This record gives sequence, structure tokens and C-alpha cells, in this order.
Amino acid sequence: MVAKYNLELTADLIPRIVKEKEYDYTVKYLTDPKRVEELVNACLNLRYQCEERVILICCDTRLSPVAIFEVAHGTVDQCMVTAREIIQRVLMAGATGFIMVHNHPTQDVSPSEYDRQFAEQLESISVLMNLKLMDFIIIGDGYYSFREHEMLRW
Repeated sequence: MVAKYNLELTADLIPRIVKEKEYDYTVKYLTDPKRVEELVNACLNLRYQCEERVILICCDTRLSPVAIFEVAHGTVDQCMVTAREIIQRVLMAGATGFIMVHNHPTQDVSPSEYDRQFAEQLESISVLMNLKLMDFIIIGDGYYSFREHEMLRW
């Protein structure tokens, strides 16, 4: 089972993690981008979404997913998200690493300049926080993995 979570505010306006949905999908270890692509397409149908969506997969030290979040939902060609929203969820989930995934509705998986800059920013912040950005993946007609293209240090 894989679970999707959301952040909600308590009555005292403190964020807490709330389970939204469980998917009957078994994945033990996310050791390669193909497994990640299969997961987000099987559970979230990410490849066929009409607008950009940013998905965060929080992982433990064995690369097993502990939580999945839809961090942002944008328009046909952009989605606004900040590193703060990502890191907050990673820490609240108790994860040691994370994988960022987003789709390109055009199906072209080539990274934009913004994708490159955001991945670099996330990696720098994760190093400072002693977290691991395990991959930054774009989904469309196939996938583009920053790790496979040696665009990440880890």
C-alpha cells in the first residue's frame, strides 16, 4: 500500500499530516526512475493530467516511500512551488530523503530552465538539512531523470 497525504491546519493553526487516500500499489524500493514513473502513473495518473502537478515522494533510508504529497497544482504550462513547502513536508513525514516529480502536459520531458534552477536550489537546501534529494523527475511521454543525466550530486 502507498498512501497520499495532505497538510491541514489544526484548530490552533498548526500544520499536521492527514492521510487522504491509500493506493493498492506495492513498491518496496524506489531504486530507479522507471519505478517512480510507474508509481505516479499507476496511483496518480500523472502522465495524463491536463495541468502541471508537483508530487513529493518522501522516503526512508532504504528508499521505500513513506508518504506521497501533491504539493502544487498549476496551469497547463507552469506550477508555483517553493522549497519551503517541500522541506516542511519531508521533515513532518520523518523522511531522510525525497524524490520530486512533476508532469509536463505537453508530454515533452525536456527540463526547462526553471526546472534546472529549482532542482539545484532544492539540492543545495537538502544538503544543508542533511536530507537527500534522490531524484528530480519529469513525467510526460516517458520520463526525464536528473539523476540519470548526472545533474544531481547524490
